[in-house]
Amino acid sequence: MAIVATPLLEQASAEVAALAAQVQPSLVLVQTPGGGSGSGIIWSADGLIVTNHHVVPHGQAEVVLQEGRRLPAAVAFRDPRRDLAALRVPAQGLAPATFGDSTRLRVGELVLAVGNPLGLRGAATVGVVSGLGRRFGLPGRRGQEVIQADVALAPGNSGGPLLDVQGRVVGINALILSPGMALAVPSHVAQAFVSNEDGGVRLGISVQDVALSPALQARTGRARALLVADVVTGGPADLGGLLPGDLLLALEGQPVATTDDLLDRLAEQRPGVALRVATLRGGRLRTVVVLPVRA
Repeated sequence: MAIVATPLLEQASAEVAALAAQVQPSLVLVQTPGGGSGSGIIWSADGLIVTNHHVVPHGQAEVVLQEGRRLPAAVAFRDPRRDLAALRVPAQGLAPATFGDSTRLRVGELVLAVGNPLGLRGAATVGVVSGLGRRFGLPGRRGQEVIQADVALAPGNSGGPLLDVQGRVVGINALILSPGMALAVPSHVAQAFVSNEDGGVRLGISVQDVALSPALQARTGRARALLVADVVTGGPADLGGLLPGDLLLALEGQPVATTDDLLDRLAEQRPGVALRVATLRGGRLRTVVVLPVRA
């Protein structure tokens, strides 16, 4: 029996195809001297391209644009912790992708992965977001925030875009967990990475994750916090008034209960921009202002 496509299915199919075609000018093939390859997405018209750190581990690569033009590429900056790298190519007038807000994604939303699996240029697969707010140890990264989706990926997809139904990049495809289970770095993490161009800032402290006593839990509303174990003399934290023994509770109003929380918050900050740090010292809640420096 012949199956007749309904107008609704035909429209949906046409829209998915249009999304895949829309992002192709912004998709690049990344090739490395050792014979490896992956994908990348054009971030800006002046030659900035975002991919995964593990795609370009040695700093040099060649980028192939959609029309076949080959350009030498060098890593401008990278963040192994988030498995992100920014490449710079000598070109102007490139076609940047449109980036969306991954914090607005919902489980069950349709997404489209586009990349160069096994060297096949511009391949696309469709799936749904199957998990959000999760953390996974991507290469070189403990507890990276990820988007989990059931799109089909293969080697070579790494660094390519994960798109929402409006064609906006909401993630950078990074890892195949198992057939039908892929992980992507959220676009808001990639945007923070590019805006800093250095992988974040530092405060000049060492910390330890600690569990709070019942009394402190009642006082702070938190079960865990970070204990300042050491402060670098003359560093940002020292100049801001932090002391060993302080408990860090939040940065800019965002809770920090683990070392990963702290690193995530610092990766979103800019050097030299005042950072409000909520602390507990001697049973008293206080806020200090720190001017972080480049990591």
